[in-house]
Amino acid sequence: MAPVSMSAVSPFRSVVVRRLRRSETRLVAEHLLRLDEESRRRRFCRPVNDAYLRAYAMGEKDRSGHIEGVFVNGVLRGIAELRPLGGDYRGHAEAAFSVEYEFQRRGLGARLFEHLVLRARNTGIHTLTMSCLPENRAMQRLARRLGGSLVRWPGEMHSTVMEDPPTFFSIAREAAVDMAGSAYATMDWWARNEVTGLFSRRAA
Repeated sequence: MAPVSMSAVSPFRSVVVRRLRRSETRLVAEHLLRLDEESRRRRFCRPVNDAYLRAYAMGEKDRSGHIEGVFVNGVLRGIAELRPLGGDYRGHAEAAFSVEYEFQRRGLGARLFEHLVLRARNTGIHTLTMSCLPENRAMQRLARRLGGSLVRWPGEMHSTVMEDPPTFFSIAREAAVDMAGSAYATMDWWARNEVTGLFSRRAA
């Protein structure tokens, strides 16, 4: 699969894509609540309210799979969800994406997609499917760029992306991505909790 070009990304001070931890559901909830009405409809293929979004985020601990998040200047602005299927669909997974309105069309979705595809490939996922509304042209263009096929269903578009088997290089790349993501998450936690200031106060 050809890599996605990142040339469309705006020159933000900081853009980091990493896997989210189970303990970070609050960040997911805050991101979903910042979505405007149209972005919510495109993500869930129907209108949803704040109560639904809070419940959805809090239910993450009971779902299989994981979430990749894109942080812009330290704030979570978009997520990509990977949900493996079981039973007769072993090796298949569903993907879903959301990016806040002010940060759309800046290449962030492509970065999320690239990370999600790498994660899926290395966990034995050979078929990745996505659903979107017919008017969601951006998602359809992204799926096509990744070699996905598009099929129109009543009221929805379905895309299927076939994955190559994992290789030594894809696994090594994922390990490097995870190491960088863990380092960023640790530094972000220290910054948000003012750990340095706490130690200084204790020393005083």
